[in-house]
Amino acid sequence: MTNWTVWMGEMPMSRSKVLDIAESQVGVREEDGNRQKYGEAYGVNGVPWCIQFLWWICAQAGESGAFYGGGKTASAGELLRWAKKNGRTKPPAQLARGD
Repeated sequence: MTNWTVWMGEMPMSRSKVLDIAESQVGVREEDGNRQKYGEAYGVNGVPWCIQFLWWICAQAGESGAFYGGGKTASAGELLRWAKKNGRTKPPAQLARGD
């Protein structure tokens, strides 16, 4: 089985901007009940938030359209299905830093 990684596609912004935003969040902690600022911004808090974090990064970078076609999902499985359908996956060996 091949492991596929979601690729955000060719974004006009620089990869370094996305990475800078993500790295600026190192140390952010969730509160009791899985509550954090990414879920608050997304509109659904207190749930697993890994995909909400990706959505938040794209929104902060001004590239909401790079995530899920501009929509919202907090489901890793749904994001992967969408990415495969829209040609937004790559095998991990083909990824570059910031993809």
